[in-house]
Amino acid sequence: MILKNIRRIAVVLLCCFALLSAPHAKAQQAVNELAQAMTDDLGYLNLTADQTANALGMNKMAASSLVQLGVKAQNDTTFRGPALFKQILFVMKTRNDALKKMLTPDQLKSWQEHRTEQLADLQTEMMIAQLDLTNEQIPKVYDVNLKFAGELMGNVDKMQSSKNKMQKSKVSKEMKSDSKAKDEAMKPILSADQYDVYMANREAMRQYLKETMKKK
Repeated sequence: MILKNIRRIAVVLLCCFALLSAPHAKAQQAVNELAQAMTDDLGYLNLTADQTANALGMNKMAASSLVQLGVKAQNDTTFRGPALFKQILFVMKTRNDALKKMLTPDQLKSWQEHRTEQLADLQTEMMIAQLDLTNEQIPKVYDVNLKFAGELMGNVDKMQSSKNKMQKSKVSKEMKSDSKAKDEAMKPILSADQYDVYMANREAMRQYLKETMKKK
């Protein structure tokens, strides 16, 4: 079910890009479908009818922003890598912050427990769109993303709780090691061309995250 939702979100997002040059009604329909897919992906929270309606409204706003970002990236080659990644994170953080405010304590607990899956979902969705992954590649890529998303979240928690530079340096080395291991795990799954694009995008994201952490 998770992989089915991931594939659906990615496919609908690509359709949104294609339909932006089409009549407004069709483009809006595609955005609505993306928002619905994003809402369906929250099934594990067991939202009430009112919560589902509110979540759908939030997802429509996020979906519209994501589509516009995608189109901007297609038309402006400078708006890719870190710049695009930063904006996508902002859109999703805005959506997530609003969503969490309406959750019950039990639902919020479930949300926090699914952080790893949420990160793996997002990474896989982006790779489907960027690399045009095949149906055979998707579950393999997702498994790799899920494994290393768990390790990343654990290291982020360690980094936030570290009280001195030595501890932070140790965690930083672990994160670099995990990143290299993830790249090696992806290599046999992707074609040579896909891997080149993957590495280019990974480097751009790494630079952005590095700059972001320096500011904190």
